[in-house]
Amino acid sequence: MDEELLTLMKKAGCEFVAYGLETGNSEMLKIIKKAITLDKATETFHMTKRIGLKFAVNFIIGHQEETFQRAMDSIKYATSIPADYVNFSNMIPYPGTEVYKWIVDNEKTGRARFLVPKEEFLKNSTTKLGLPVFETKEFRYDERVKALKLGRALAKKRHLQYRLGKVVGSTVYQFSRNDKMYNALRRFATGSQVGKRIYNSLRIQY
Repeated sequence: MDEELLTLMKKAGCEFVAYGLETGNSEMLKIIKKAITLDKATETFHMTKRIGLKFAVNFIIGHQEETFQRAMDSIKYATSIPADYVNFSNMIPYPGTEVYKWIVDNEKTGRARFLVPKEEFLKNSTTKLGLPVFETKEFRYDERVKALKLGRALAKKRHLQYRLGKVVGSTVYQFSRNDKMYNALRRFATGSQVGKRIYNSLRIQY
């Protein structure tokens, strides 16, 4: 990605870009073979903002060889970039992928293990809402759950700020930090005429 391409995209009518950075830790970028540095990513994000394109950055919690601290680096980095919002997803190791093979190989040494039968997590797990389906000695289940909770909370806050503005979005976030309350508010905003009218009156039009 460079300034020329971003400028051409904007001129062509592009309004929004989603970047799949996946991690905010330099070592993890090498491990997952992203072929990019955090410095280059940061430069690109500021360039995208300067050119005037809205954008989101996507992260994953649960890479092979990730630790709790490396996951925290992703969350810390996500707070430092000028993205309109961020997303944090749960790693789902699909058969045929490198991460799936890594888990299978490391199950033999006791370094990694599946927590959910493969047939079950392939049918029922989701990247957005699901719980970890495997753990490693370096990054245990409880730590993964904690990291996902923190990442998803940041994503929820940034989404609300993007849709409703910083002040209103931050206020709504305080009332919806509990997932049950958040889901109830979403149902109200999208499932009733009154809720839709209130939401549309508050929602920022881009």
